[in-house]
Amino acid sequence: MAATFSNLCNEFLNVVTDTYVFYLDAFKGLEMVRTDVEDRQEADQFSDDNSDVPYLKQYEEPVELHKLVQTNLGAFKKRNAEDGRNYEMLGNLCLVAIYSWWEDSFREKFATYLGKTKNEIKFPIMGDIRLLRIAIIHNTGVATEDCERCELLKWFKRGDRIVLTFENFERIILEIKIMLETFYMQSMIVGEE
Repeated sequence: MAATFSNLCNEFLNVVTDTYVFYLDAFKGLEMVRTDVEDRQEADQFSDDNSDVPYLKQYEEPVELHKLVQTNLGAFKKRNAEDGRNYEMLGNLCLVAIYSWWEDSFREKFATYLGKTKNEIKFPIMGDIRLLRIAIIHNTGVATEDCERCELLKWFKRGDRIVLTFENFERIILEIKIMLETFYMQSMIVGEE
């Protein structure tokens, strides 16, 4: 029975790890794209307000003609800067995805395996992620008073934008790994296996 519980822990860890690897790859990709555009901009001597730039086009004509996105080099560089909107969205989307997998799939699987209800399976890290997720989804990424109740992820006060730094996201992944290791060891001690 231990192998099955261990497999369940590993299955969730793999989902979390895959999300983290995606985050790292996308983080690096944003950095590379921004650097490439800045290098091209310098070489071609385009100003920040220029929008008719070959490397901003998804189609033959400027993006603006499609009325979906209006951008220029300055806006592109700003949203792809390390503290820009794309980095903010990347971290927040990954955090929301991890919590969704936990809440909508794995938490119930752990509960069923242990003969408990879903609400009996609680961990401080997942509770903290839940509070941040609620603020991201329901308060447009602005921390609420509830975010100040986080036990481990004490980074945001009411009114702060929830922007997860690289170090923040790394800490989240580490805390989830610790949670799973502790959860597995506790299940062995109390004879749940």
